[in-house]
Amino acid sequence: MPSLPDRPDPSERFVLTDGLGSAADPVEGNPFPVDDPFHTVWHRASQTAEEEVCHIRSRALSGLASHDTSDDAYILDTFDAWAKRGASVVWSDRAVQHYDQWLIVYANLWIDVVTLPFLATTPTPAIGRMLVEVRERLGARVEAWKAAARRTRAEQTANSSPPGVPPEAGQTRFVDAFLRENPFPVSHLAHPQWVDTSRQLAADLARAESAVWSARATPADATTLVESLTTWTAAYFDALSHAHLIVVTDNGEGGLEAYQAVLDALRVQALKAGEALDTRVSAQAQALTAAFPGATTSNATCLALVAEVHQRLMPGVTLRVSQRQAERWLEACTTTFSQQRVAGPRHARGTVGPSPHGPTAQGWEDIEIRFLSDLKFQAVVNGTVQEPQNYADVGFGDRRRGND
Repeated sequence: MPSLPDRPDPSERFVLTDGLGSAADPVEGNPFPVDDPFHTVWHRASQTAEEEVCHIRSRALSGLASHDTSDDAYILDTFDAWAKRGASVVWSDRAVQHYDQWLIVYANLWIDVVTLPFLATTPTPAIGRMLVEVRERLGARVEAWKAAARRTRAEQTANSSPPGVPPEAGQTRFVDAFLRENPFPVSHLAHPQWVDTSRQLAADLARAESAVWSARATPADATTLVESLTTWTAAYFDALSHAHLIVVTDNGEGGLEAYQAVLDALRVQALKAGEALDTRVSAQAQALTAAFPGATTSNATCLALVAEVHQRLMPGVTLRVSQRQAERWLEACTTTFSQQRVAGPRHARGTVGPSPHGPTAQGWEDIEIRFLSDLKFQAVVNGTVQEPQNYADVGFGDRRRGND
């Protein structure tokens, strides 16, 4: 004869459930980095929500809720507590989309919780009416919080520059890493010019990112972001290489060789900046999808954006920076040639005379560079088209691998 099951210990039957030890936060952790301003906003809003949920549970357990609201009050008030926290970090139209869809996901989770106890029972009209009422009341709260999120977004937009972009720690770190260092000593005439250039580059980057992250999602977002970040990185390389062109101006032909090494180093630095921008795209998407989790269309679109940018950005950056590097090298050669022509016989041994094979340029404005492929370019000097050349033809081969 099988033994009877042990009788439950009375102390185990009446203990409080483990669920009371948690505030049932629907979002795991803080989605924003510690040094991001929204990390503090989220943390404070979470503390407020947790306190409110504790009061809601206390009223429910004490039986102090009125007869009219009863169970609905517990569900709706808890929903409101966490929805209010989410609305506090809606800073753009794109975030509005994510938040709207998260509200529906969260409301449906509550409907599932309410429905679960009745799955094993025979449906009755009373149960059906109750579930419909819960659904409609939650739907009303979803619409109310969508309106609140739009009010928050309007306030954030009014107080941010550029519009729709919060004060973001990631950009501050990026600027510190790639734009803060001034290549000129304080006493140099070009020092204040670089300060202005770096500020302009920082503003241009903020606007480029704002054009995507502050707006509603579109199918062209990946292409827009890749093109704008590629253009920005090429402009960053241009600014650095132009600042260092003084090496050639001050040292003539001797500076030309030094400038080639400088260009190689600046190319590496620009590619690192491109990689950092790629990482920033991932971080910005991670903040959105973590703050408003769930299997939503917005989250799927955001993750697809990150994947496409990651696939396309660095190849585009590499090609564009290589093109700009070739242009700056030819500019340096032209500068040296012009200096030698002005210097005359005193520098005869190092003078590069007019080419017997074609016209010569008086300055950089007389030269047009056409890129025919990843490896070949063609110069147009004073309107005359020259023979195609590769980078090795002008002393610009890839010396790392011994290739042309």
